[in-house]
Amino acid sequence: MKRERFLSEFKSIIVIITCAFCFTCEDHTTNPYQNSEVELCYRKLDSNSRWQIFTNNRFGNNQKNISNNPFDDAYNPLWTPDGKYIAFRYDRENAGGCDIYLYDNTNNSKINVTSDFEIGESAYPILWSPDSEKLIYHYHKMGEPFYYYIMNSDGTEKQILFETESVYFIDFSDHGNSLLYTKDELLYRINIATKSSELILDFKENSVYPAWVDGYDPINHTVLCHEDSSSWNGGATFLIKRINLTTKKSDTLVIAENGIKFLRPVFSREYSKVAYIERDYENDISKIILLDDSEKTELNRLTDENESYSFYNIEFSPNNTYITYTLSENIPGEVMRSYSYVYVLNISTKETRLIDQAEDSHWNPLINF
Repeated sequence: MKRERFLSEFKSIIVIITCAFCFTCEDHTTNPYQNSEVELCYRKLDSNSRWQIFTNNRFGNNQKNISNNPFDDAYNPLWTPDGKYIAFRYDRENAGGCDIYLYDNTNNSKINVTSDFEIGESAYPILWSPDSEKLIYHYHKMGEPFYYYIMNSDGTEKQILFETESVYFIDFSDHGNSLLYTKDELLYRINIATKSSELILDFKENSVYPAWVDGYDPINHTVLCHEDSSSWNGGATFLIKRINLTTKKSDTLVIAENGIKFLRPVFSREYSKVAYIERDYENDISKIILLDDSEKTELNRLTDENESYSFYNIEFSPNNTYITYTLSENIPGEVMRSYSYVYVLNISTKETRLIDQAEDSHWNPLINF
């Protein structure tokens, strides 16, 4: 009797372990590029004082140099939406110009997608299409004007998108068939296939001061904006709003109190919340604020009185559990010297974790937390 009971319990344990193993395998197959140890990418100075692109996890204990060239600098890390590649700019040592490389997250290899460039030609990545198949990049050849190009992810079919650099890209729209951009306080949409543009919005009709677009919500077809004025310092703003591109209706989300200015507003991943930096310039106090349906929550105090810092953009993790940000500290007594640090902030617990002495951090879009 005891033997039969033991065999029955043993079979049950085997079934549970087998089911767990199958579930794990199925999840890996569904997300072939997902890697729990590759949750962030950022740029960091190596021991040779060269900028390199690193990956890490959200605990900061699995850093890896993926550009890994002691003779060249690497900048502008940019994930593909499917999580397979990280695009980055790679300077050429003593050759003039720079190339765009892709780091393959599945096999740890690098691919030069601008290997056809000659000396004096330069490019860096700007924006991936939603299907990860096309990349917009900035292009320049010494002695010639600046351009914006679009190409396939393998570097083929390079085409001029704009023969100017005086445009600001917002995001793809229409399921990746069009692209939103601004120029001279005007919002346009360009069809990728035909290269034809149409005017969507004149910000001067909706704003007292010049307006700048910070994000696009494709679900509700709205843009996140801030109004600017020459009387406000450091690109700061006193007002954050949302504009519906269909109805042209403007909805003010928050207005700064006297002496307070805002920086770096950004949509959450599902577009229902907004995070931004609230800055008291008189007292050098800065905070990360979460705005949820007009309710303000202080997530973290970045600086206290008489501390001077500058900031990179803040970014929500894919499931809006965390925020990553960079603090660049100006060191007193060291001329033109600053140190940058990448942090991860848990939105629920408000716990902050130092990840690395680095900057310009971005989340892997496939990490499910």
